[in-house]
Amino acid sequence: MKLRQLEFFVRAIEMGSFTLAADAMHISQPTLGQQIRDLEDEIGMKLLERGARGVKPTAAGKILLVNAQDILARVEKAKAAMAALRAEARAKIRFGFPPTPGRLLVPELMVRLDETHGIQLQPHSAMTDDLITLVIDGAIDAALCYDTDIAHGLEEVALVEEPMFLVGAPSIVKPEEGDVPFRDLSSFPLVLDGQIRNTRQRIEETARQHDVRLNVSFEAEAIELRRELMRLRRRCTVVPIGAFFDAITAGELAARRIVDPEVTRTLRLVTRRDFDADMRSMILEALGVIVAGNIAGAQYAWREVQQFRRPVVRDR
Repeated sequence: MKLRQLEFFVRAIEMGSFTLAADAMHISQPTLGQQIRDLEDEIGMKLLERGARGVKPTAAGKILLVNAQDILARVEKAKAAMAALRAEARAKIRFGFPPTPGRLLVPELMVRLDETHGIQLQPHSAMTDDLITLVIDGAIDAALCYDTDIAHGLEEVALVEEPMFLVGAPSIVKPEEGDVPFRDLSSFPLVLDGQIRNTRQRIEETARQHDVRLNVSFEAEAIELRRELMRLRRRCTVVPIGAFFDAITAGELAARRIVDPEVTRTLRLVTRRDFDADMRSMILEALGVIVAGNIAGAQYAWREVQQFRRPVVRDR
């Protein structure tokens, strides 16, 4: 007795017609009829009666119907249990990222890893310094981080370089004037990250080196808070263009590249040294495709870095 025969048998009774059952099962009517006859021969009793009003079960057929429905239901339950087990068995990576890469890279990374390798990313958004601590402590497996000191036991791979832009309301930034020299930042009221953050420290260090006094009116790490401060208090900020790409594209904000000197930051993949090498390779492969597409599109002004795909290990 085969499961397929029981499926044909149950469907014929449920639909009351060999023709309808055959259509529903995507087989020919003669094939369905033969399967039912084979089942009857094996059992040694007639199971179905065909008449003017369609197909009806015999007394033996009614008994088999109850058991067949129970068997088929149990099979479906077993299949569902196995599917759930497979889902649980999928590789899972606890993955951290700062807010901007979280919008620009991570959604596509999650989809690509799932579709290509069956890997599920468990996302965690935080600032770079906090992400490094989480990786060290083993609370997350890998993270996208900006330039920072990498602790002993961690590996990093540089992915992409981002130039910084002066961003604010078009009436203040005046994008028609082109690139803005770093020294001219002193004339713009700024809202920047807190002083403990690496990007802020890089900007401040560049200002000290070039004897530029920055006018920092507010400190705010959250992108949306900065946007509101720019809108309400006519302030500007210094960020990669991707941080406010939608608002810039819509004309709500404007951007000018900072030059003389240029200020950049590098996005990196950071993992523990004992992180699975195959998993790291799969993440880098997916990131490589996504980053290359964004560099080619040029919308975020990203640039290639020589270290990409070559792990750089630092002991400190």
